[in-house]
Amino acid sequence: MSKWYVVSDMEEFTDKARSIVYSNFGNWDAEIIIENTDLPPKSIEELDKILTYTESYTIIKSLCKKQRSKISQNIRYVIDDIIFTKILETLNGRMISNLLQSLVNKGFVETAFDDKSNDFIFWVKDNEKDTQEKPEAD
Repeated sequence: MSKWYVVSDMEEFTDKARSIVYSNFGNWDAEIIIENTDLPPKSIEELDKILTYTESYTIIKSLCKKQRSKISQNIRYVIDDIIFTKILETLNGRMISNLLQSLVNKGFVETAFDDKSNDFIFWVKDNEKDTQEKPEAD
């Protein structure tokens, strides 16, 4: 049986979840580092560009379970460890998607949709200066 946790401050929870994802990006270890995710201003500025607060808030709110308080009848949001993991995975996926889109927009990466895999594929754009004509095979 899962233990449920009340998200008492959705705005603070969103900020912390974004920081956790950003701080652990590229970390191949099995454990997620949750402590010490207070980011310096320059990192916050970069985070705001690659994973906005608004899109993070929307993702998190959609994944949290709504629960009506028995006393006040107000709606509150609760999560368990499975939902928390899903939130972090979804935010991480969105951050990767946004980073790839940024590289495509800047012209560093090419993209196309692959019908066989039913997904987008990406590759590094050929630099015309480095491209040499290859002799044709006979």
